[in-house]
Amino acid sequence: ALAPEIAFDSLRYHLALPHLFHFEHRIFHVERFLFSAFPSSMEMLYGFCLSLGSEGAAKLLNWSFLPLAGAMLFGLITPLLPGTPAVLLTASFCAIPFLGSLAVFSNVDLPLMAVELAAFSCLWSSFNRPATGLWLSAGWLFGTAMGFKYLGLFAVAGAVIRAAYRAVLRW
Repeated sequence: ALAPEIAFDSLRYHLALPHLFHFEHRIFHVERFLFSAFPSSMEMLYGFCLSLGSEGAAKLLNWSFLPLAGAMLFGLITPLLPGTPAVLLTASFCAIPFLGSLAVFSNVDLPLMAVELAAFSCLWSSFNRPATGLWLSAGWLFGTAMGFKYLGLFAVAGAVIRAAYRAVLRW
């Protein structure tokens, strides 16, 4: 994860825009650059990491979302598959080669997945404990996912469908 960045998306906008904002000491719309109009929550975190001196901190931040996603998945499936099957499934998930390749580049897909898994975990837990504020946490996490990438909207749609299904079962 500490090798120099070589991925096109990372070099073109995930790290380039925060670097430009840091260089200019302001956040602004870059004319004729489509990606400056996209949600940039994760890029702003990368910008903080870049202000520490190099892109290595940004890459380590991105890498840290792989174990976080594994932990979220483990917490989500443990009630359904307790013990060894949950551990094996989580280990298999973390060993997917594509996820490993996502972990070494500064992008938003792995953080998006980790935040969506955390949101689904809160949502799932809120069905059993409705008065704990987990709905609010799930909503905040889904909103954060949409701030990472517009594809977070699909997770919100899935959550709404799941909540509606749960409401129909109770009714």
